Amino acid sequence: MTRDIDYGPIQTPRKAQGLLVLSNTWIFSTSEGRNSRSNIYVIRRGYSRGEDIETVRYRCFRGPALAEELVGFEGTTYLNFEGGAAFFDGNFPWTTSDNKIKHLHRASTATLRGLVW
Repeated sequence: MTRDIDYGPIQTPRKAQGLLVLSNTWIFSTSEGRNSRSNIYVIRRGYSRGEDIETVRYRCFRGPALAEELVGFEGTTYLNFEGGAAFFDGNFPWTTSDNKIKHLHRASTATLRGLVW
C-alpha cells in the first residue's frame, strides 16, 4: 500500500457521516439530524487543497433522515441509517425520528460512480 500524497486535506460536505473511497470517486453520506433529510454526494476526485467540491463534477441526491455509514462490497454500495436504532423508536419526544429505516439501502457502485464519470 502506498500513500496518495497528491490529495491531502480536502473539503467535505457539511455534516458528513459516511465515506466510501474509490479509486477516482468519493461517495459521502450526510445527516442534518433526526428530522431533516440526508444527502448522498458522489464526487469526482481531482480537486485539491484550497479548492471546493464545485471545481469538479459531482452529484447530490436526497436520502431519508439519519444516513450513516457507506460500505462497498463486491460491486454494491450499502448505506445504513441511524434512525433504525432502537433509540429512535419514539419512547421519548427527543428520540423520535421522521424515518425508522431498519434495513440497508443498496445501489450498484458502478451506477453511482457513473453519475460523475
